Amino acid sequence: MEKEKSVPNNKLTKTIPILSIWKTIKLGDYKHIDDLLASITQSGMTVGEWGNHLLTRPDFNLHHELVEIPLVQVNIDELPLREDMYLNDIYSAVIGKSITINDTEYEIALCPNEVGPQLRLQYTDQPKDELLRIAMDPIKDSVGSIALFRVENVKSNMLLSGILAESEKLSKGNFIFCLQKK
Repeated sequence: MEKEKSVPNNKLTKTIPILSIWKTIKLGDYKHIDDLLASITQSGMTVGEWGNHLLTRPDFNLHHELVEIPLVQVNIDELPLREDMYLNDIYSAVIGKSITINDTEYEIALCPNEVGPQLRLQYTDQPKDELLRIAMDPIKDSVGSIALFRVENVKSNMLLSGILAESEKLSKGNFIFCLQKK
């Protein structure tokens, strides 16, 4: 990323407040993007212009095997970071951290990019006005900017959208990360 700044590691000592697995979702049950898109729209949900654009980019891929992915929600406001955060600052503060949940040790990781559309499809009880950014390897859009998926419920519209990762103020709100067993 061109505009990256990083926070020295010695400033990232505060623990990440994660108490439990937030949600577990399934990946790999769609072989074609068109089928996944059809399921989202047939469920009465919407794929925004940016969400649709990200799904058509070469960096987007679907899992070929069925897997269950445990997810955690990380509130960026609770991290020991500056106000002017860049995506790598947030990722550096969270990725690779070890947590124990119910006697199982996990490591926090980036989500496969399929988590965005699958979470939109599987998160049918999302509260109104909630916006969740998916912590994932950013997908380059058609002009080379990097973007992430966002799952939101705005104005009673369950939406899969996308956001530019380098321009949005990243010091507020929630990111969804995956857990990997150690």
